[in-house]
Amino acid sequence: MELDKERERETQRRKTIADAVGILAQSLADKELVMRKLALFRALEKRAQERVAAGVAATDEQAKDELWPHYEVMINRIGGERGWPPATRVQFEREAGPD
Repeated sequence: MELDKERERETQRRKTIADAVGILAQSLADKELVMRKLALFRALEKRAQERVAAGVAATDEQAKDELWPHYEVMINRIGGERGWPPATRVQFEREAGPD
């Protein structure tokens, strides 16, 4: 009789420990998932900050004014190899569009 009670207590103790270990294992898995998500969000934030640091113009007009000289050189270089006429600001404005 006493032996049966002792076995029952031991079984209950092992079950309690197993439940606690299961909860701990799940918590560790959840933490790993959260850490991976956090790393992803940090990487996305860093990339966004780098893009902003690279330059965001206050207005569309300012952005076009800053881009135009570089665009003109590139298009004229490529166009010269392919027989295109020289780039014009009007053409650039049309391609840049309102959006």
